[in-house]
Amino acid sequence: MTAMLECRSLVGGYGKIVGFRELDFALEPKQVLAILGPNGAGKTTLMMTIAGLLPRISGDVLLNGKSIPSGKPSVANLSGVVLVPDNRALFTTLTVRENIEIAGLPGQKSIDDVLDLFPALHSRLTLKAAALSGGEQQMLAMARGLIQRPKVFLIDEMSMGLAPIIVESLLPVVRHIADETGAAVVLVEQHVGLALEVADQAMVLVHGTVSLRGTSADLRRDPAILEAAYLGSNVD
Repeated sequence: MTAMLECRSLVGGYGKIVGFRELDFALEPKQVLAILGPNGAGKTTLMMTIAGLLPRISGDVLLNGKSIPSGKPSVANLSGVVLVPDNRALFTTLTVRENIEIAGLPGQKSIDDVLDLFPALHSRLTLKAAALSGGEQQMLAMARGLIQRPKVFLIDEMSMGLAPIIVESLLPVVRHIADETGAAVVLVEQHVGLALEVADQAMVLVHGTVSLRGTSADLRRDPAILEAAYLGSNVD
């Protein structure tokens, strides 16, 4: 099966400043990859590079076997790559409904389709995004992404600023999104245990290089190996 998303020898950063180097991975439809690692490891830089918001320094990003042009976010988005950024990037003066509708295109999902995953937003449709709680804003950011029918769904730091109990309720939705929509999902997350529960694969980035990778099930079974990876220790 052709991978939905593939990164080949991918190197990215800001100008000549390298944020991550020589990353290789492939995701099939319905697979979830958790990108883990300490702050400053290059995780957000990776997401922005896949989404085309940053031009790649070298390497390639492929969607369904076809290379996506470097540094062209509109092309990546129209091809099916959708990023939910860590700051959520909502239009705070627009209502919940307007935030979702502005991202939709003819033939894409309806608001009702995406709100089935986020029922708490049903009663908030006429509220401005600024009036929502942090958890509701994250739901809105994800709903706005989903209405675009992503083939690759990139979710950066979903739990940022949220209480753990909210994160526990939102992360299982990521698994449901992959299973129900067929999208390949890349999830950057600091709540390691919760992320591993919904992901199929995981990769730990430290200082821009892969310190550890494997199936989520294998990583859950050995917390010590995860700790070593976060510290940048060599892991067999």
